[in-house]
Amino acid sequence: MGLAHAILRECLLLQLKAFDPQNTLASRLFSEHLKQVQANQLKEVARALNRPIEVVKRALDVIKKLDPRPGCATTRRSRGLSNRMFIFEK
Repeated sequence: MGLAHAILRECLLLQLKAFDPQNTLASRLFSEHLKQVQANQLKEVARALNRPIEVVKRALDVIKKLDPRPGCATTRRSRGLSNRMFIFEK
């Protein structure tokens, strides 16, 4: 696993925990069953987690709302600004 992959995975997991800390199913889907989800094996995932497929789909909807590049939204807005950086010491 490369560095970018590890950073992306951690980024999305942190967003998931911040977005909905009580949704442990979404965290488990992302952490433990991502390859099966990518292969659209939702019935198998639901069976493995002992959850109805509708619940699994709702958890996937939460995952789909995550932003793999969260910093881009702020940098796009500031394109017209100067690219200078200032460092202030207290």
